[in-house]
Amino acid sequence: MDLGLIGDKGWYVSGIFDFILGSTGAVNFYAGPGIQLGTRNYEETDGGNILKFDAAIVGQVGAEYELANIPLNISLDWRPALYFNHGGFGWTGFGIALRYRY
Repeated sequence: MDLGLIGDKGWYVSGIFDFILGSTGAVNFYAGPGIQLGTRNYEETDGGNILKFDAAIVGQVGAEYELANIPLNISLDWRPALYFNHGGFGWTGFGIALRYRY
């Protein structure tokens, strides 16, 4: 589960079940399906903004690097989404994360 920010436009919470596809020492490759809920500011034709709720089915593909001697890893992933409320396929969701391993 993670919390993400879309600049100053909104936020989302995602729950994704990742499968490890392979590993090369300290680097793991993963992919998995999940869901995403959140809000986003949309610009209206009159120049104003409106806050709308979004829900999506998402996928995730990425790689993580486990740092030596400390319980942290760094990951880079791509998260395409199929949005229900405002329709469409979003494919520009890239993320960088620093995660605690236990």
